[in-house]
Amino acid sequence: SVKNFLSSMGQKMPERHICVLDVQSQTLSGSSWLVFRGPAAFAESLEDTPNIWDSAVRRGVEAGRKAAGVTRKRPRQDTGNEHGGDEGPAPIAALVLGPRKRDRGDEDDRFMLHELLKKRTGLDVVEVESIPGGPEHRGSLPGPIGLLLILPAALEHALSTLRASVDTTRFQEGCVVVIVEIPPNGFVIPKQNGPPQAFMPLQQRNGEDKEVLDLQKFKDFKATVVEHHSAPDIDAVIYAVPHIGAFLCYSDASIEALQAELVRLPAGTQPSSKKAVWELYPSSGNALKLPRGLAPYETPFSVAASWMAEGGVLAFTGAGISKESGVPTYRDGAGLWKQYDAMEVSSISGFVGEPAKVWDFE
Repeated sequence: SVKNFLSSMGQKMPERHICVLDVQSQTLSGSSWLVFRGPAAFAESLEDTPNIWDSAVRRGVEAGRKAAGVTRKRPRQDTGNEHGGDEGPAPIAALVLGPRKRDRGDEDDRFMLHELLKKRTGLDVVEVESIPGGPEHRGSLPGPIGLLLILPAALEHALSTLRASVDTTRFQEGCVVVIVEIPPNGFVIPKQNGPPQAFMPLQQRNGEDKEVLDLQKFKDFKATVVEHHSAPDIDAVIYAVPHIGAFLCYSDASIEALQAELVRLPAGTQPSSKKAVWELYPSSGNALKLPRGLAPYETPFSVAASWMAEGGVLAFTGAGISKESGVPTYRDGAGLWKQYDAMEVSSISGFVGEPAKVWDFE
Protein backbone atom coordinates (compact mmCIF):
# COMPACT_ATOMS: atom_id res chain seq x y z
CA SER A 1 0.00 0.00 0.00
CA VAL A 2 2.84 2.40 0.80
CA LYS A 3 4.53 1.82 -2.56
CA ASN A 4 1.23 1.99 -4.44
CA PHE A 5 0.28 5.19 -2.64
CA LEU A 6 3.55 6.92 -3.59
CA SER A 7 3.28 5.71 -7.17
CA SER A 8 -0.30 6.91 -7.54
CA MET A 9 0.74 10.44 -6.56
CA GLY A 10 3.65 10.48 -8.98
CA GLN A 11 6.19 10.87 -6.18
CA LYS A 12 9.68 11.35 -7.58
CA MET A 13 12.84 12.53 -5.91
CA PRO A 14 14.53 15.45 -7.72
CA GLU A 15 18.04 14.50 -8.91
CA ARG A 16 19.86 17.76 -8.29
CA HIS A 17 22.46 17.87 -5.58
CA ILE A 18 23.41 16.31 -2.27
CA CYS A 19 20.84 17.18 0.41
CA VAL A 20 22.13 18.57 3.71
CA LEU A 21 20.48 17.46 6.94
CA ASP A 22 21.95 19.47 9.81
CA VAL A 23 20.18 17.86 12.75
CA GLN A 24 22.17 19.87 15.30
CA SER A 25 21.09 23.22 13.85
CA GLN A 26 17.47 22.56 12.90
CA THR A 27 14.61 24.61 14.29
CA LEU A 28 13.11 21.34 15.58
CA SER A 29 15.58 20.88 18.42
CA GLY A 30 15.90 17.57 20.23
CA SER A 31 14.41 15.55 17.38
CA SER A 32 15.51 12.14 16.15
CA TRP A 33 15.46 11.54 12.39
CA LEU A 34 14.44 8.20 10.91
CA VAL A 35 15.67 7.89 7.31
CA PHE A 36 14.67 5.08 4.91
CA ARG A 37 16.38 4.08 1.69
CA GLY A 38 13.01 4.19 -0.09
CA PRO A 39 9.35 3.10 -0.03
CA ALA A 40 10.28 -0.60 0.11
CA ALA A 41 12.34 -0.06 3.26
CA PHE A 42 9.59 2.13 4.73
CA ALA A 43 7.00 -0.58 4.06
CA GLU A 44 9.33 -3.21 5.53
CA SER A 45 9.60 -1.24 8.77
CA LEU A 46 5.82 -1.14 9.23
CA GLU A 47 5.59 -4.91 8.99
CA ASP A 48 8.80 -5.79 10.84
CA THR A 49 8.89 -7.34 14.32
CA PRO A 50 10.10 -6.03 16.72
CA ASN A 51 8.86 -2.79 15.29
CA ILE A 52 10.52 0.65 15.52
CA TRP A 53 7.12 2.34 15.27
CA ASP A 54 5.27 0.73 18.14
CA SER A 55 8.35 0.82 20.38
CA ALA A 56 10.83 3.68 19.93
CA VAL A 57 8.58 6.06 17.98
CA ARG A 58 5.47 5.54 20.11
CA ARG A 59 7.41 5.83 23.39
CA GLY A 60 9.24 8.92 22.12
CA VAL A 61 6.05 10.75 21.16
CA GLU A 62 4.52 9.84 24.51
CA ALA A 63 7.60 11.18 26.35
CA GLY A 64 7.40 14.42 24.36
CA ARG A 65 3.71 14.74 25.21
CA LYS A 66 4.41 14.30 28.94
CA ALA A 67 7.27 16.81 28.78
CA ALA A 68 4.82 19.36 27.41
CA GLY A 69 2.31 18.55 30.14
CA VAL A 70 -0.38 17.61 27.62
CA THR A 71 -2.80 14.76 28.20
CA ARG A 72 -5.05 13.28 25.58
CA LYS A 73 -8.22 15.33 25.28
CA ARG A 74 -11.29 13.47 26.52
CA PRO A 75 -14.72 13.73 24.91
CA ARG A 76 -16.51 16.80 26.25
CA GLN A 77 -18.93 16.09 29.05
CA ASP A 78 -21.87 18.19 30.17
CA THR A 79 -19.93 19.93 32.94
CA GLY A 80 -20.46 23.50 31.84
CA ASN A 81 -16.84 23.64 30.68
CA GLU A 82 -16.87 24.26 26.95
CA HIS A 83 -13.45 22.64 26.46
CA GLY A 84 -14.06 19.51 28.48
CA GLY A 85 -11.36 20.20 31.08
CA ASP A 86 -7.89 21.73 30.93
CA GLU A 87 -6.31 19.00 28.82
CA GLY A 88 -4.73 19.88 25.49
CA PRO A 89 -5.29 18.07 22.21
CA ALA A 90 -3.41 14.85 21.56
CA PRO A 91 -0.38 14.96 19.24
CA ILE A 92 -0.84 13.93 15.61
CA ALA A 93 1.22 12.50 12.77
CA ALA A 94 1.62 14.94 9.85
CA LEU A 95 2.20 13.35 6.44
CA VAL A 96 3.90 15.93 4.19
CA LEU A 97 3.01 15.10 0.59
CA GLY A 98 4.47 17.95 -1.47
CA PRO A 99 3.17 18.77 -4.96
CA ARG A 100 1.02 15.85 -6.03
CA LYS A 101 -1.45 14.52 -8.49
CA ARG A 102 -4.59 13.02 -7.09
CA ASP A 103 -5.81 9.65 -8.25
CA ARG A 104 -9.15 8.28 -7.19
CA GLY A 105 -7.62 4.80 -7.24
CA ASP A 106 -5.27 5.59 -4.38
CA GLU A 107 -7.97 5.98 -1.72
CA ASP A 108 -7.72 2.37 -0.51
CA ASP A 109 -3.93 2.55 -0.28
CA ARG A 110 -4.14 5.92 1.49
CA PHE A 111 -6.65 4.49 3.98
CA MET A 112 -4.44 1.43 4.60
CA LEU A 113 -1.38 3.61 5.24
CA HIS A 114 -3.25 5.88 7.66
CA GLU A 115 -4.69 2.96 9.57
CA LEU A 116 -1.37 1.13 9.78
CA LEU A 117 0.46 4.22 11.04
CA LYS A 118 -2.30 4.84 13.60
CA LYS A 119 -2.13 1.21 14.75
CA ARG A 120 1.66 1.36 15.14
CA THR A 121 1.96 4.79 16.77
CA GLY A 122 -1.44 5.54 18.28
CA LEU A 123 -1.56 8.85 16.37
CA ASP A 124 -4.17 10.19 13.99
CA VAL A 125 -2.69 10.99 10.55
CA VAL A 126 -3.25 14.37 8.87
CA GLU A 127 -2.11 15.04 5.28
CA VAL A 128 -0.53 18.39 4.39
CA GLU A 129 1.25 19.60 1.25
CA SER A 130 4.09 21.43 3.01
CA ILE A 131 5.74 21.76 6.40
CA PRO A 132 3.09 23.12 8.81
CA GLY A 133 3.89 26.23 10.77
CA GLY A 134 3.09 29.19 8.57
CA PRO A 135 0.00 31.39 8.85
CA GLU A 136 -1.82 29.20 6.32
CA HIS A 137 -1.73 26.29 8.76
CA ARG A 138 -2.57 28.15 11.94
CA GLY A 139 -5.59 26.58 13.55
CA SER A 140 -5.93 23.98 10.76
CA LEU A 141 -4.38 21.07 12.66
CA PRO A 142 -6.22 19.21 15.42
CA GLY A 143 -3.16 18.95 17.65
CA PRO A 144 0.59 19.47 17.94
CA ILE A 145 2.74 17.44 15.55
CA GLY A 146 4.49 14.61 17.37
CA LEU A 147 5.49 12.72 14.23
CA LEU A 148 6.46 14.35 10.93
CA LEU A 149 6.66 12.11 7.84
CA ILE A 150 8.18 13.67 4.72
CA LEU A 151 7.49 12.03 1.35
CA PRO A 152 10.04 12.26 -1.51
CA ALA A 153 8.49 15.09 -3.53
CA ALA A 154 8.34 17.30 -0.43
CA LEU A 155 11.84 16.63 0.90
CA GLU A 156 13.87 19.44 -0.64
CA HIS A 157 11.38 22.16 0.28
CA ALA A 158 10.84 20.62 3.73
CA LEU A 159 14.55 20.65 4.61
CA SER A 160 14.85 24.21 3.35
CA THR A 161 11.91 25.27 5.52
CA LEU A 162 13.30 23.55 8.60
CA ARG A 163 16.69 25.20 8.09
CA ALA A 164 15.00 28.60 8.03
CA SER A 165 12.24 28.98 10.58
CA VAL A 166 8.90 27.46 11.38
CA ASP A 167 6.33 28.12 14.05
CA THR A 168 7.69 25.66 16.59
CA THR A 169 4.54 26.00 18.69
CA ARG A 170 2.86 23.78 16.10
CA PHE A 171 5.31 20.99 16.94
CA GLN A 172 5.77 18.88 20.01
CA GLU A 173 9.29 19.19 21.44
CA GLY A 174 11.49 16.42 20.11
CA CYS A 175 9.04 15.71 17.27
CA VAL A 176 10.20 12.52 15.53
CA VAL A 177 10.96 13.21 11.86
CA VAL A 178 10.74 10.48 9.19
CA ILE A 179 12.25 10.76 5.70
CA VAL A 180 10.79 8.13 3.41
CA GLU A 181 13.52 8.10 0.76
CA ILE A 182 17.22 9.01 0.50
CA PRO A 183 17.80 11.40 -2.43
CA PRO A 184 19.44 9.78 -5.50
CA ASN A 185 22.51 11.98 -5.04
CA GLY A 186 22.76 11.27 -1.34
CA PHE A 187 22.59 12.89 2.06
CA VAL A 188 25.24 14.61 4.17
CA ILE A 189 24.83 15.14 7.90
CA PRO A 190 27.30 17.66 9.38
CA LYS A 191 28.57 16.86 12.85
CA GLN A 192 29.86 19.39 15.34
CA ASN A 193 33.40 18.53 16.45
CA GLY A 194 33.64 15.63 14.04
CA PRO A 195 33.73 14.61 10.37
CA PRO A 196 30.53 14.89 8.31
CA GLN A 197 28.60 11.69 7.68
CA ALA A 198 27.34 11.05 4.17
CA PHE A 199 24.86 8.47 2.84
CA MET A 200 24.17 7.19 -0.65
CA PRO A 201 22.14 4.25 -2.01
CA LEU A 202 23.87 1.04 -2.96
CA GLN A 203 23.75 0.59 -6.72
CA GLN A 204 21.88 -2.15 -8.59
CA ARG A 205 23.31 -3.77 -11.70
CA ASN A 206 21.21 -3.47 -14.81
CA GLY A 207 18.65 -6.24 -14.95
CA GLU A 208 19.76 -7.70 -11.61
CA ASP A 209 18.42 -7.51 -8.09
CA LYS A 210 21.91 -7.74 -6.59
CA GLU A 211 23.28 -4.51 -5.17
CA VAL A 212 26.93 -3.61 -5.61
CA LEU A 213 29.32 -0.85 -4.64
CA ASP A 214 30.13 1.33 -7.63
CA LEU A 215 33.64 2.45 -6.65
CA GLN A 216 33.73 5.34 -9.11
CA LYS A 217 30.42 6.74 -7.88
CA PHE A 218 31.55 6.27 -4.33
CA LYS A 219 34.82 8.06 -5.06
CA ASP A 220 33.04 10.96 -6.76
CA PHE A 221 30.49 11.13 -3.94
CA LYS A 222 33.17 11.31 -1.27
CA ALA A 223 35.13 13.95 -3.20
CA THR A 224 32.01 16.13 -3.45
CA VAL A 225 31.20 15.75 0.24
CA VAL A 226 34.75 16.59 1.34
CA GLU A 227 34.96 19.55 -1.03
CA HIS A 228 31.63 21.19 -0.21
CA HIS A 229 30.59 19.94 3.21
CA SER A 230 33.75 19.43 5.25
CA ALA A 231 36.10 21.78 7.07
CA PRO A 232 39.74 21.98 5.87
CA ASP A 233 41.80 18.88 6.73
CA ILE A 234 38.71 17.01 7.93
CA ASP A 235 37.66 13.88 6.07
CA ALA A 236 34.18 12.34 5.88
CA VAL A 237 32.58 9.05 6.88
CA ILE A 238 30.71 7.48 3.96
CA TYR A 239 27.83 5.00 4.21
CA ALA A 240 26.05 3.01 1.51
CA VAL A 241 22.45 2.01 2.28
CA PRO A 242 20.92 -1.20 0.84
CA HIS A 243 17.47 -1.57 -0.70
CA ILE A 244 15.62 -2.36 2.54
CA GLY A 245 18.01 -0.43 4.77
CA ALA A 246 17.40 2.56 7.01
CA PHE A 247 19.23 4.51 9.65
CA LEU A 248 18.42 6.58 12.68
CA CYS A 249 20.12 9.91 13.32
CA TYR A 250 19.81 11.06 16.93
CA SER A 251 19.79 14.70 18.02
CA ASP A 252 23.55 14.55 18.70
CA ALA A 253 24.14 13.36 15.08
CA SER A 254 25.13 9.85 16.16
CA ILE A 255 24.03 7.13 13.72
CA GLU A 256 22.38 3.74 14.16
CA ALA A 257 21.71 1.29 11.33
CA LEU A 258 18.23 -0.23 11.07
CA GLN A 259 16.79 -3.26 9.24
CA ALA A 260 19.96 -4.10 7.30
CA GLU A 261 23.72 -3.66 7.57
CA LEU A 262 25.15 -0.51 6.05
CA VAL A 263 28.50 -0.45 4.26
CA ARG A 264 30.86 2.10 5.82
CA LEU A 265 34.09 3.66 4.65
CA PRO A 266 35.70 5.33 7.71
CA ALA A 267 37.31 8.75 7.56
CA GLY A 268 40.89 8.69 6.29
CA THR A 269 40.39 6.03 3.63
CA GLN A 270 39.62 6.23 -0.07
CA PRO A 271 37.24 4.05 -2.13
CA SER A 272 39.98 3.28 -4.66
CA SER A 273 42.73 2.72 -2.11
CA LYS A 274 44.16 -0.77 -1.72
CA LYS A 275 44.22 -0.09 2.00
CA ALA A 276 40.59 1.02 2.14
CA VAL A 277 38.89 -0.68 5.06
CA TRP A 278 35.30 -1.45 4.11
CA GLU A 279 33.18 -2.22 7.14
CA LEU A 280 29.78 -3.74 7.57
CA TYR A 281 27.95 -1.50 10.00
CA PRO A 282 25.26 -3.61 11.72
CA SER A 283 22.35 -2.47 13.81
CA SER A 284 22.99 -2.37 17.56
CA GLY A 285 19.29 -2.55 18.39
CA ASN A 286 19.69 0.38 20.83
CA ALA A 287 16.65 2.23 19.49
CA LEU A 288 14.34 -0.60 20.50
CA LYS A 289 15.85 -0.70 24.00
CA LEU A 290 15.78 3.00 24.96
CA PRO A 291 13.53 3.29 28.04
CA ARG A 292 11.75 6.37 26.66
CA GLY A 293 12.26 5.59 22.97
CA LEU A 294 12.99 8.56 20.71
CA ALA A 295 12.17 11.09 23.41
CA PRO A 296 13.35 14.71 23.10
CA TYR A 297 17.19 14.84 23.19
CA GLU A 298 17.31 11.11 24.05
CA THR A 299 20.30 9.19 22.65
CA PRO A 300 22.08 5.97 23.66
CA PHE A 301 24.93 8.14 24.97
CA SER A 302 22.65 10.32 27.10
CA VAL A 303 20.95 7.24 28.56
CA ALA A 304 24.32 5.64 29.38
CA ALA A 305 25.52 8.90 30.96
CA SER A 306 22.41 9.13 33.16
CA TRP A 307 22.92 5.54 34.34
CA MET A 308 26.56 6.28 35.19
CA ALA A 309 25.59 9.44 37.05
CA GLU A 310 23.15 7.44 39.16
CA GLY A 311 25.93 5.00 40.11
CA GLY A 312 25.86 1.23 40.43
CA VAL A 313 27.18 0.69 36.87
CA LEU A 314 29.71 -2.03 36.04
CA ALA A 315 31.30 -1.79 32.58
CA PHE A 316 33.07 -4.65 30.80
CA THR A 317 35.62 -3.38 28.29
CA GLY A 318 38.37 -4.71 26.09
CA ALA A 319 42.01 -3.75 25.95
CA GLY A 320 42.89 -0.15 25.26
CA ILE A 321 41.66 1.75 28.30
CA SER A 322 44.26 0.54 30.84
CA LYS A 323 46.70 3.46 30.56
CA GLU A 324 43.95 6.10 30.64
CA SER A 325 42.52 4.40 33.74
CA GLY A 326 45.87 4.37 35.58
CA VAL A 327 46.47 0.64 35.11
CA PRO A 328 50.06 -0.15 33.99
CA THR A 329 50.38 -1.51 30.46
CA TYR A 330 52.75 -4.23 29.31
CA ARG A 331 54.49 -3.12 26.15
CA ASP A 332 54.67 0.68 25.93
CA GLY A 333 57.68 2.78 26.92
CA ALA A 334 57.07 2.47 30.67
CA GLY A 335 55.30 -0.89 30.52
CA LEU A 336 55.64 -3.78 32.94
CA TRP A 337 57.93 -5.73 30.63
CA LYS A 338 60.47 -2.93 31.01
CA GLN A 339 60.54 -3.73 34.75
CA TYR A 340 60.03 -7.49 34.79
CA ASP A 341 61.18 -10.47 32.77
CA ALA A 342 58.03 -12.02 31.34
CA MET A 343 59.57 -15.50 31.34
CA GLU A 344 60.24 -15.22 35.06
CA VAL A 345 56.91 -13.85 36.27
CA SER A 346 54.36 -14.87 33.62
CA SER A 347 55.20 -18.32 32.25
CA ILE A 348 54.79 -21.98 33.20
CA SER A 349 58.55 -22.44 33.56
CA GLY A 350 58.76 -19.40 35.83
CA PHE A 351 55.91 -20.71 37.97
CA VAL A 352 57.57 -24.10 38.33
CA GLY A 353 60.88 -22.49 39.31
CA GLU A 354 59.67 -19.71 41.63
CA PRO A 355 55.91 -19.91 42.22
CA ALA A 356 55.98 -17.25 44.96
CA LYS A 357 57.52 -14.72 42.58
CA VAL A 358 54.84 -15.38 39.98
CA TRP A 359 52.05 -15.09 42.58
CA ASP A 360 53.49 -11.78 43.83
CA PHE A 361 53.48 -10.40 40.27
CA GLU A 362 49.93 -11.56 39.58
